Amino acid sequence: VHGDSSLTWLSRMPQFTLYVKADVEGLTNIRPGPDFQWALKVRCLNCQEEAANTVYMRESEMQALPGSRGEAHCVLKCRMCERQNSMSLLPASLTPYMAESSGSWAPLISFECRGVAPVRWEFNGAEGLLADAAGDDREKTWPVVFEDGTFTEYDEATSESVSIFDMDSKVE
Repeated sequence: VHGDSSLTWLSRMPQFTLYVKADVEGLTNIRPGPDFQWALKVRCLNCQEEAANTVYMRESEMQALPGSRGEAHCVLKCRMCERQNSMSLLPASLTPYMAESSGSWAPLISFECRGVAPVRWEFNGAEGLLADAAGDDREKTWPVVFEDGTFTEYDEATSESVSIFDMDSKVE
């Protein structure tokens, strides 16, 4: 006899977590700002084909699932096998990258996926990331845009540089 928990397990979609790692100086609480646009490379779980185009999604935008009453943050069709796939952000899973994690992998956000898996986060050039000053001027928030995995600025108030180097991401 199967309990209700087996039904819950059957209806649950696979989840993937985006991890980030960076060397951070003078900054903490690195996170997406309001209405941040995520840019991800994805792979079809049916045919294993990696999509040629980057997939974009925002927490504030939902798309209808064809043939269903449901919605997802991203609905896409695989060009190779023509399977309909979907992916949604799990906003409650968002965990800012803190200065204490510098140099180590830490989870940033999770995705609920049907038929597709995120492969990597395309963070270079993405606008809308934010980071807080880690020193005495904790009130200051910096807009962060990466170029080649690096962000550097000079904080005139503290006469020190703030930076994020060697930004990398992985999905598990």
